[in-house]
Amino acid sequence: PGTGTADTTPTAWSRVEPTTDLVGAVVATPIELVADPDDEQVVLVHFYGGVQDCYGANATVVREDDSVVEIRLETGSRADAGDQACIEIAEAQELAVHLEAPVGDRRLSAVDPD
Repeated sequence: PGTGTADTTPTAWSRVEPTTDLVGAVVATPIELVADPDDEQVVLVHFYGGVQDCYGANATVVREDDSVVEIRLETGSRADAGDQACIEIAEAQELAVHLEAPVGDRRLSAVDPD
């Protein structure tokens, strides 16, 4: 039985390096896209991904104009993971995506994984 109180602990997103040689990559839906408070030309892509020894992710800007920044998040297996045994556990991760111009008041949008 619950206590009726919500967990308000902020998620600790772990910064990961992009994996550009993903195997079996699929478009994924990020949890959120936020402007980096430390760099106005960076968007932080928050998502739940697999352990970095086996799984990777890459985020790219697919559209950047005066009103919107659209980002595609792809996840998949690492090419260098080989045949190693991999545990299935989700970790709170983030990728930093660099923009041509500051985020400003532009809308942040993710590519739909259709």
